[in-house]
Amino acid sequence: MRVILIIVGWMMIGFIYAAFTYHRQSD
Repeated sequence: MRVILIIVGWMMIGFIYAAFTYHRQSD
């Protein structure tokens, strides 16, 4: 049942990481 929570957690981490990387590339 916690699989969904784990997936959501990974999605959040991936989204934040992607946004952070994109922001740095903009520099």
